[in-house]
Amino acid sequence: MINWDDIPVDLKKYKDKINSKHSFFMQFHMQNLQWLDSMSAQTNSYQQYANGMNEIQMLINTFENFVQLEDIRFEHNGIGDFIIDMPLVYFRFPYKNNIRSPWDYCELSEEEASRISNIKSILKEKQRSRNDETFLREGLSKLELFSMFSLLEGFLQNYIVERKIDIPTKNSKYSDELNANNFIQHRSLADSLKYVLSHDKRTLFLADKLNPDWWDLFYFAYELRNLHTHNGGIVTNYMIENLKRKGVIKKNINSKGVEYEYIACIPGDERVPVVGKYWSITLITALFRSYSNEFTFILDRII
Repeated sequence: MINWDDIPVDLKKYKDKINSKHSFFMQFHMQNLQWLDSMSAQTNSYQQYANGMNEIQMLINTFENFVQLEDIRFEHNGIGDFIIDMPLVYFRFPYKNNIRSPWDYCELSEEEASRISNIKSILKEKQRSRNDETFLREGLSKLELFSMFSLLEGFLQNYIVERKIDIPTKNSKYSDELNANNFIQHRSLADSLKYVLSHDKRTLFLADKLNPDWWDLFYFAYELRNLHTHNGGIVTNYMIENLKRKGVIKKNINSKGVEYEYIACIPGDERVPVVGKYWSITLITALFRSYSNEFTFILDRII
């Protein structure tokens, strides 16, 4: 249990949420599609994190709005399949479309069109995407997750130094910054975050009460980031074994007495990744953002 009288006022909002029947995703996802307030940050670590997350969000918003507004514009002109099959000129190197520059602009040749179409087909087939918007969104989600992943690692590193959190691998020959960097880089993100949260029993309590599956989610994101970095998102035996070893893939017995495997950390999707198949990164990106924003806020406010 925790003494709520000992909790900073900004964190008392979680008192009702930890007893709610609604899932973490239902409670926090929409509010985490808002700008983070870096001006009220209690630590430099969180201020940098909030500014970085707002920058990422602005880029995401620009893409989302571009696709939406173009889809509406095409629809008004009687073309209703913009997001399904976008004109090839949208996939060219931008300088080739710059009609203001007579030195760069050129018409789309058959050779260039064929090259772009082939690349699109390969990517869409790998991702099993039905339309252009889906495979583009998947690519953007990948960049988003990679950026947020690095941003959260940077926050943890800075937070360790700023809050003077003791780490077991500290080397007196190195600076505090280098020691913190080595500590974060040699552990999974889930292990690093859990260690930092556990430096104050109140933060770990809040994290576990908000959602006991948070650790699995961050470890899954860690494995998924590595999978998309090193194997193009195609599931490997190595990833599956790691997920089983960490308890992310769980086992249960159905009503017919047959044992089956499932994943509990992704709301509404208990599927286990299949070796040799592509695993989408889109849903976990939204979850990662929500968890990351809440936990960095908790760490910033806990004093």
